[in-house]
This record gives sequence, structure tokens and C-alpha cells, in this order.
Amino acid sequence: MQVIITPTARACGTYTKGEVEAAELISLPDSFVPEYSNRDLLSWSKILHFEARYLSINQLIEDIDVDHFLELSSGYSFRCLELSRKRGRFYIDTDLLELIEKKKQMLDSFEEPPEIGNLRLLALNAIDDEQFQKTVDVLPPGRLAVINEGLLIYFDRAEKEKLCHIFRATLKKRGGHWITSDIHVRANPEAGSTREDRDVKAFADRHSVEENKFPSFDEARRFFEDNGFVVDSEENLDSTQLSSYRYLAKLAPPPVEAPGGELRKLQTSWRLGVAN
Repeated sequence: MQVIITPTARACGTYTKGEVEAAELISLPDSFVPEYSNRDLLSWSKILHFEARYLSINQLIEDIDVDHFLELSSGYSFRCLELSRKRGRFYIDTDLLELIEKKKQMLDSFEEPPEIGNLRLLALNAIDDEQFQKTVDVLPPGRLAVINEGLLIYFDRAEKEKLCHIFRATLKKRGGHWITSDIHVRANPEAGSTREDRDVKAFADRHSVEENKFPSFDEARRFFEDNGFVVDSEENLDSTQLSSYRYLAKLAPPPVEAPGGELRKLQTSWRLGVAN
């Protein structure tokens, strides 16, 4: 049997030999087959979303002066490999223990294992203050970029506030930025969708994802300001230039296909600094 895996790695603009090998390892004992012929509108909408989210983080990293990186809940992203090689900066890549152990095995299993350099893969529950500080203490002194995508939607308001407190204390001491793609706002329930993915909806309902999103972007800004941060910069990606857009445009009805059409923006990425 073959496992058909959508080309998320390529959609994210990181379809290197490492990502291909990672996809092959994830799908074992079955076969990895990039599904470029997929004509499902919902699938390509998701791929565009993940591509934009990933690249928006990279965009906000480009023009900041930091010494080290700490990525939270990184999943199977391999952004860490590239950034840990630049200018001798350290990169701590974290997730829950089971996934981090799997990721270490994947790196060791590459046909040509990558040079790890200043990369550390560590298990971390980001909302655990003591564990977070121990992880940060692994890094040499220097300004820090805390990175996350796909994390805050699993936290309620009180948990988000706790996370802000933890991050702010660290960044106030070290200097640096918090870069997050988790500025998600709630969808209009009357808008509907082309088709709901039953499994995804069940997962989202189980984790209260929609309730955990911000009511609006203005409310999101106020939340971070109330918790000691300022919005330093916002991503400005042109979705029509992303690699997955051409696949979606072939399938999508005019409101999705046309830039600036009728669809309301539901997610963005911000670079946050500590307020004085």
C-alpha cells in the first residue's frame, strides 16, 4: 500500500533533500508519494495556509539582529537546520518528548546525515515556566528570537497570558523578539466553507480551537499590549506568489482565486517586542 502525502514540505518552500528523506521516513513502512495531482480544493487551501504561515515566519526573521533562536512546538519543520548554520547562532528546536525523539531518529536516518552544528533538539512544554527557563539556559548569552506557529490556538486566554509572562521575562532579560504566526481570528459561522474535513473538525472541536482564536485582530493587538508586548512588524506576503497558489487557483471559485476578493483574512503573523 502507498501513503499519499500532500506536498506540505514543498509548499513551505523547503523541499530540500532533507525534507524528502523526512517525508519518506514518516511514511514508513509505506511509500511516500508527493500528491501534486491532487485536485481537492480543501487540501490545497490548507497547503496554501501552511505555506504562508511558514514563510511569514521566515520573512519576519530576515531583518532582525539576534544571536540565537528558540522554536516551540516545531513539529517536523526543518527550519532549524538552515538557521543553526548561519553566523554560528544556536538554535533550540523543541516539541513534546515523543515527537522530538522521532525527529532525532529521522535526522540520524538520513542517507547523508546533516551537520548539526549549533542545533539542539529538546523536549519542552512551553507553558512550564521552570522547564522553559532551563531550556533557555542551555543557550549562551545573547539576544533571542522565540518562534512559534500553530501553538496558541490550543491555549485558552489564561494559558496565553501565562505564556506571555514567561516569554516577556526571558526577552526582557536577554533582548530579542517573539515571532508568532498564531494571530488567528474566529471565522464568521455564517460564511460556511467549501467542504468540512470531518477529522479536522473533530480535532478542532476537541481542543476548542475556534474558541481559542482571537475575536478580531484589534482584540489580538490589545491582548498582547495588555501583556507587555508591542507589535513590531507584520508579515506582508503576497499569497499569489506562493508556490501552492497556482494549484489552488486552478480549482478555486472566483472569490478565492482573485486577490483581495471576498474572503476575510483570518490569520497573520506578527513580530513582537517587549514594551518599555
